[in-house]
Amino acid sequence: MNAKSEKDRDSLLSDIDILKTTEYLNQFKKNLDWDSGFMLRLISFSFYEIINIETEQKQQLLYEIKKLIEKYKDISDAENQIKIYD
Repeated sequence: MNAKSEKDRDSLLSDIDILKTTEYLNQFKKNLDWDSGFMLRLISFSFYEIINIETEQKQQLLYEIKKLIEKYKDISDAENQIKIYD
């Protein structure tokens, strides 16, 4: 990253709502405490490869990820304990 793009990024980050940023970082810490290996794997996905994605598409991606979390959150304990290996 060149010096100009780093400065632009830093300027953008300083404009972000501090309360919202703090909330997101606190949630990220909770996620790391839950399963740091899983979270590290999740953030290792190559999101940068979807260069031409629009804001609306990013919002849709976040919505779909949220729905997946809700799906797995609602799995019953019995269902969660049954292991079937093919």
